[in-house]
Amino acid sequence: MTRADEDRCAADDTPPLCMAEALRRTLLTTQASYPPLVLVTAEPLGGGGTRAWFWLNRGPVSVVTTSDWGGPASAGIVEFLAYALVVQSLTIHMQRHCGLAQPPGGSPEGVVVGNVFDLQPGLDAMRSAVLSGHLSRHDERRLLNCFGPEYMRTATTLLGLTWLRSPPVRDNLRKVYGLELLGA
Repeated sequence: MTRADEDRCAADDTPPLCMAEALRRTLLTTQASYPPLVLVTAEPLGGGGTRAWFWLNRGPVSVVTTSDWGGPASAGIVEFLAYALVVQSLTIHMQRHCGLAQPPGGSPEGVVVGNVFDLQPGLDAMRSAVLSGHLSRHDERRLLNCFGPEYMRTATTLLGLTWLRSPPVRDNLRKVYGLELLGA
């Protein structure tokens, strides 16, 4: 990033999102077809008048923070990051190919009807969202209508985190990184 981008982002309402957008713009100058970007940070997101607890998205760029989860060493951080990366990847993909608007007229926080792609849960609801990891009928319908049944089934499987909790992955995380999963 340029010094001008760093200064501009430091004064922005959501510095990490601003930095991620600046980073992607810079990367686009070296590779014209640079893919969407999901940046993971331990810094608070800011919020621009509303409080974003876990992630922010604008077009092909999302930022996920561990700040309000409890930090990088907190219980369940692996599940949270896996869940957040899947949600943000799906969100970016749906925006790019299905015309998904984020958020659909309202605050970017708080669960209204539990739709993954509409609003993010507040602090108290995120742990249950991660542990349950399912799509509402509304979200399933969105995925089905845009990408078809196989994509919808794959997205549902990824969000359920069963792959993360499978014995080989769980054992590798424990042996290599000393991590225990909450939902195992």
